[in-house]
Amino acid sequence: MNQSLANLSRLVRIACVLVRSNPEILAQAPRQDHFAVVSEALLLSVVAGVTGLAWTCFWAQFLSWPLACAFGALAGFFIFLVDQAIGAADWRLTGVLRQPGGHRGWQVHARLGMRLAMTVILSTATSTGASMAMFHDAIKTQLDADVRGKNRQIEEQYAERIREHRTLRFGSLEADVQRLTASVAEMTRVLDAARQLRATASQRAEAYQIEADRELKGAPGYKAGAGSKYREAQARKLAADSDLAKAASDIEIYETRLTAAQAKLDAAMAALRAAETAFAGEAAQIDEERKSKLVPDRNDALMSYLALQEVYEDPRFGEAAQHFSWLMMAVLMTFELSYVVVRVWFSHASVYMALLIADTKKRADVAAVDYERHGNALRSALGLPVVGWTCPAKVESHPL
Repeated sequence: MNQSLANLSRLVRIACVLVRSNPEILAQAPRQDHFAVVSEALLLSVVAGVTGLAWTCFWAQFLSWPLACAFGALAGFFIFLVDQAIGAADWRLTGVLRQPGGHRGWQVHARLGMRLAMTVILSTATSTGASMAMFHDAIKTQLDADVRGKNRQIEEQYAERIREHRTLRFGSLEADVQRLTASVAEMTRVLDAARQLRATASQRAEAYQIEADRELKGAPGYKAGAGSKYREAQARKLAADSDLAKAASDIEIYETRLTAAQAKLDAAMAALRAAETAFAGEAAQIDEERKSKLVPDRNDALMSYLALQEVYEDPRFGEAAQHFSWLMMAVLMTFELSYVVVRVWFSHASVYMALLIADTKKRADVAAVDYERHGNALRSALGLPVVGWTCPAKVESHPL
């Protein structure tokens, strides 16, 4: 047997470990059984790998890659152990080795039913996670829109609340400050324009006076006397003097008004600053409450799931997204059930299984005889009657 075991390749030995097969007995079986064990090990590994990959992609949206890989490996390892246990518990002889009149017991159907229930639950969760990973951009867009919409409503509510409290606290102070500020600005503009007019009118009046004197006295190039140029210069000087008088009057009026308006504005500003100081504490409390009500910009499993439900309800993309989710669930269910289905319904006529059953029965018979012998020896030592040895009952071949 050891020589036969040495003939097994390393790949077959690893496959025996993965599907819980006995390599010593498998070494005596035909090569077809070797191929079957390797194929089952590969299929079991693929099923566990697909499950682990799907869960890794799901957790990677919210956790770091090392932690996501750890959770994904845990999920894949769980499916691997469950399917391995189900496959290793199936000892039925199939094909040409199947006993006449034999049929699958209720244990087989019960195991398959439990595995199907587990598959539905796990594939539903896995497909949801896979859908969330596939729809990551759509979910992120939906989350951003939801957060912006809710925060805008909160901001508007608290802005209105601040305005109401300011109106209650300040009364007409802010309106008075705005009115007085506008009045001071307007008076300053008018006063600046009057000062500018005064400067230009003074220059024009002086220039036209010089021009009139040149014409009147007969300066070089001028004809002495009060001629047309003299009269024109005098008329322009009169206009300049009128502008100068108007500018002086405006300056006198608006300087007084500006001084009074500025004093009122300063008093209103002082009152407003005092009210602001008194209101600062209350405003800070309201602002803290506003910040606590704002929806944080986060992306966890719950928020992503809620956003996914909104994607499903979207009138444009919802039907397609829902169809994709169901399709993903069907694919994952097929993957997760494939090993159990192949192991239960598509097993070949295995000589290895016949050898395993025979070896198990032999070992059971030896153990029964040894137990009977030691039991009789103990009864003899205690002076008890020795029970006659009976042949162990024949063990029927059936799924364990």
